[in-house]
Amino acid sequence: MVTSRTLLAQLVTLIPSRGVNLLIDFVWRYLTDLGVNCELIHNAERSKANLYARLGPAGKAA
Repeated sequence: MVTSRTLLAQLVTLIPSRGVNLLIDFVWRYLTDLGVNCELIHNAERSKANLYARLGPAGKAA
């Protein structure tokens, strides 16, 4: 398991070097490696994306 300090150190190095797209890809990869159901929705130019993640049991919302 990754510690909070290690994860934060990895995130901080991404922001100034490559921008938000690399950051969202990192979070998507991290969550999917944990088994979280995630989806990236890109704009037409693929320059921006939204990350949707479902946490908890599958099925209808309460």
